[in-house]
Amino acid sequence: MRSPSDRLPLPARAAIAVIATAILAATSRPVPVAAAESRLIPLERVEAISVLVDDMTPDAETLALTRDLIQADAESQLLRNGLRVHAQGAMPALYFQISVLCDDRGPCAIDVSSAAIQDVYLDAMATSSIRAKTWYTGQIILAPRSAVHESVRKAVRGQADEFAADLQAARKRILGAAPSASAPEPATTRSDPTPRQGD
Repeated sequence: MRSPSDRLPLPARAAIAVIATAILAATSRPVPVAAAESRLIPLERVEAISVLVDDMTPDAETLALTRDLIQADAESQLLRNGLRVHAQGAMPALYFQISVLCDDRGPCAIDVSSAAIQDVYLDAMATSSIRAKTWYTGQIILAPRSAVHESVRKAVRGQADEFAADLQAARKRILGAAPSASAPEPATTRSDPTPRQGD
């Protein structure tokens, strides 16, 4: 029994083969270079990072906390931990959000949080990225108005330290997991000739 394609004239079969080849080529295109370079970077492979600071609440600005000041504190702490710092806005970035709420009746409530963010692609063939959070920390602080300025700056420096410590710990885990070709397997010996009995 002949297949349906055998009943088609030769020119029609040739045209179908050309169309099928074109469709296959279009659907199996490699990822563009720009997209491939912006895939998710694991924490241990982050070599440099920039610092971004979100707009702060009016109470924070009233207490002389500025975006430039927070950015400088975070950048200097990252540099002190041995990380390279990109120009502002480059990805990946350590992104800070700071909220300060004060009233006349009690201490100020402070929320300092930071996140490592990257432009990532959700699918191997995706051509547009989304911004994703790949690391996060945060803390809530109660402090008198006179102590808010230093409390926020201390929290920012501490979170930059925490990010650097987690990054370095991730690198150590990767290095520790890599098998060493030069190190021989340790020999296992027993000091007593009789087999051990279970309890």
